[in-house]
Amino acid sequence: MTDYNIKTSQTGTVRHSWEKDGYELVMMVRPGSGTLFHVDGPDNGIELHLDGLVKGPEVKLSVASTGAMDAATAVEFAEQIQKVAEVVNLFQKIVDSFMQAG
Repeated sequence: MTDYNIKTSQTGTVRHSWEKDGYELVMMVRPGSGTLFHVDGPDNGIELHLDGLVKGPEVKLSVASTGAMDAATAVEFAEQIQKVAEVVNLFQKIVDSFMQAG
């Protein structure tokens, strides 16, 4: 399930936000200015970031070096990466839909 919120400030800035599994995609639309995207996640989670702003925003995940681990830990870590990859795919679809509409 994805939570969606929209807020408009007194200056006319519109803030859209989508949250899923502790990660958040924020889109800010300011009158007379471009659209800005930002991604954030839990402090102890796999990092998400935006990349490729020349061709258009791309949501990507970044996994730090983990070092050696036993098989059970590796399976758990792989499951976590898969879950975050699903969030990345969802956020990318949202970004793409707004970029195509604009």
